[in-house]
Amino acid sequence: GRESRHNLTYWQNGTFLGVGPGAHSYLAGSRFHNLRSPREYIRRMDSAGPARAGAAVDTRMLEEMPAVEFVETIERPMEMTETMMMGLRLNDGVANADFRARFGVDIAQAFPRAVADCLDDRLLEQRQRQLVQAHFLQDLRARQRQALLLTTRELGGITFN
Repeated sequence: GRESRHNLTYWQNGTFLGVGPGAHSYLAGSRFHNLRSPREYIRRMDSAGPARAGAAVDTRMLEEMPAVEFVETIERPMEMTETMMMGLRLNDGVANADFRARFGVDIAQAFPRAVADCLDDRLLEQRQRQLVQAHFLQDLRARQRQALLLTTRELGGITFN
C-alpha cells in the first residue's frame, strides 16, 4: 500500500480536532472525545450557549464543553513516550532534530537506558540522525500485515474493529 498522509498526524503524535458525535481529539496537551450518541450530542449542543471566542483551550475549558465526554491531560513524559512509540512505527522512525525541537532534549537524553539497550540489542538502528526500528522488525511488521490481509480474504472480506 501507499503511505497515508492523513494518518501521519497520528503517527507523529500531532494535534488534531475531531468534530461530531464520538469524535476524538488531541489538542493543547489534552486527549478528549465527544459523546458517542448522536441524539445526546445534538441535544447538548442545542442547549449550550454560544462558544467563547478567543478563549485559550485548556483542560478546564474542554471539561466544560457540553458534548465532551472524557478529557485526559497528557503530561510531558507521556507525550514524549507516545511520540516515540508512535513514531517508531513509521519506516522513517523519529528524527532526533524533530524530537529536540518539540521537547528541547535529544532522544538519547530523554530515554538514555532504553535507547542504549535497544541499540545494543539491535532492535533499533541509528540512520541519518533518525532512530528507526531494525530492518528485521520492519520485515516482521510487513509479514504480519500480509498474514492479516490473507486471513481477511479467507474470511470473505470480513474486517474486525
